[in-house]
Amino acid sequence: MFTELQSVMNRLPGGGGPGSASGAVMMLANFFVVAAFGLSFVSIAFGFIQFAVSQGDKDATDKAKTTLTWGAIGMLVALIAYTAKRVLLTTTGLDQVTM
Repeated sequence: MFTELQSVMNRLPGGGGPGSASGAVMMLANFFVVAAFGLSFVSIAFGFIQFAVSQGDKDATDKAKTTLTWGAIGMLVALIAYTAKRVLLTTTGLDQVTM
């Protein structure tokens, strides 16, 4: 089954290399994973700054905790997406496609 999928991907315009449909999909997936990690990191950093400047104010502290929580959830989702992408590419043998 996976060899059939790989042969279909290799028959796409460009043969699975740079400029091909599969290469474009991989580049787009990489972009979104990196963007998700970056946004999560910025969210976590912003949450720490909020927490540091809250000066013990209950509402500000709660807002900072919420920001940190959502940043951590975003980081976890980005990690799961990256792992799923790697497992899928390795399982199907498409990790050999070069960019």
